Amino acid sequence: MELKTCRNCKRLYNHFIGQNLCPACVAELDAIFRKVKEYIYDHPEATMQQVADEFEIAIRVIQGWVREERLEFSNSSAVGLPCEICGTLIKSGRYCVGCKKNMVEQLSSAYKTKQPQETDSSRQNSNKMRFL
Repeated sequence: MELKTCRNCKRLYNHFIGQNLCPACVAELDAIFRKVKEYIYDHPEATMQQVADEFEIAIRVIQGWVREERLEFSNSSAVGLPCEICGTLIKSGRYCVGCKKNMVEQLSSAYKTKQPQETDSSRQNSNKMRFL
């Protein structure tokens, strides 16, 4: 546990993990998120700027919700965020489908590395006590 200053209200709080916001600011942001989600449901063609102006929040907050996959752009929308690896426009998240697939393949291949096989001599000596 670490004592930090909230980046929003400048109060001290015990920080565990996640955002650099105190619990009160996180609760306030979650309440705004619920209102934004309802607004977008009622106004599906609203732009990020319109939503930001309506709720007096920064566009980066809305972009953060999109990156966290809490919100996503509609398929008919020409707006998107760039993939953090290749820059392709995506509707939600941090990475495009292709980059996600590449990461999964790389992690899978790293996980499937061959384990060294024991030799007969190592099995014979495995019961002996060893000293440093």
